[in-house]
Amino acid sequence: MSAPASTRPPLRRRVLLGLVAAAAVLGVAELGAQLVLPAGQPPPGIALQEDPDILWTLSSGGGHAPPNRLGLRGAELPARDTVDARILTLGDSSVYGDTVRDEEVYSAVAARRLSALGCRVDAANGGVPGYSSVQAQVLYGRVHAQVRADVVIVGTLWSDAAPGEETDVAHIARVRADLGTWGPVNRAFRAAQNSSALFRAVRQMRYGNFSFRAPTPPRREKVGWVHAEEDLPIGTFPRVPPTDYRANLEALVAAVRADGALPVFLLLPHPYDDLGLTLPERLLRYRRAMRESAVASSVPLVDGEAWFKAHPSGGTNRFSDDIHPNAQGHAAIAEAVVASVAASPPLTTRLRAATR
Repeated sequence: MSAPASTRPPLRRRVLLGLVAAAAVLGVAELGAQLVLPAGQPPPGIALQEDPDILWTLSSGGGHAPPNRLGLRGAELPARDTVDARILTLGDSSVYGDTVRDEEVYSAVAARRLSALGCRVDAANGGVPGYSSVQAQVLYGRVHAQVRADVVIVGTLWSDAAPGEETDVAHIARVRADLGTWGPVNRAFRAAQNSSALFRAVRQMRYGNFSFRAPTPPRREKVGWVHAEEDLPIGTFPRVPPTDYRANLEALVAAVRADGALPVFLLLPHPYDDLGLTLPERLLRYRRAMRESAVASSVPLVDGEAWFKAHPSGGTNRFSDDIHPNAQGHAAIAEAVVASVAASPPLTTRLRAATR
């Protein structure tokens, strides 16, 4: 039998007791999650920070040096009049050079080799882990006037094909809306999420990758391309649909040409190229789209896939994991870039003109 209404605690007190009980339960759950997945550990390697217009940018911290004043990897760029030509690269972690030092990234290696041929060339590294062609366009718009590149090498591919719960365009629109009227509240809520081991544990359970060890760094989750076609989680689709990817490449070409620079496409190599294996169809669609766009827009193409297949590794591993080239892999990509310069009249003409 329930207590008479006159003897029951007032409603306000019952609500307060309920909130205290809920907070206690969450506190105990958080403590337990802390023991399983310690909170507050910064992700290893590369530090990223939120940006409402581009989703994330490079930040200080992690295992790499902080970005330069333009937000790009590497040291501050020298004055433009101290070099004959400048290369700007755009892309994700493979272009950024995950797992390798600044001087080992393919763009830096290619710039040194081209400089040895008599043209003083330097490279601005515009690669950012997880960047798609949508984000590359935003980044290019931010830095092109300061970089003043003669050649812009676009290497976005894997992150465009990565599965997500929404497209990058929808994601950016949602983040901008979240940071509107309720921006301070949403930012505070996100900060609490980022520091909560309980939230990370629930998120891992949701995606089926819970384990009793430190959580997978967020940047690895962004680069989710590793799933085979049939293994994609239900409800996911490419961050950038193939038709949008082709349109983004063409938009980048138009923007680069409007700035008086030469656009170049880089078809990134893949460990499967060294193993003689065939990529899943969903990834091949993006490779085909880049090749077709290069032909349709008369853009020089550095074909990393063809180069790696035509120049076997001889047993040397050219990748540090299941996607990122290691120092040997970046050196091979640099060889492909230099060879493409030698074989491409638009590229050689551009670099020769830059020296005058």
